[in-house]
Amino acid sequence: MLGLEPVAAGYKEFRVRPVLDWGMTEARGGKPPFGRAEVHWKTEGDLFSVRVRVPVGTTCRLILLNKAEETLVSGAHER
Repeated sequence: MLGLEPVAAGYKEFRVRPVLDWGMTEARGGKPPFGRAEVHWKTEGDLFSVRVRVPVGTTCRLILLNKAEETLVSGAHER
């Protein structure tokens, strides 16, 4: 559901592709080891928001439905 998965060993590069299914309206969590990669997404009616924290020295490929893939660098990001 969270949609967080490694692209490179140890989450040095990871992908976030939220899975909106089973009537869930919110999911959050994270993974180490290069700091904590974190994801929090939620839906409210027709609105969808996602927050991603990318640890220093890692990159994230953010893939959202009907959007182009986006590469995120270290820091906090909200869409």
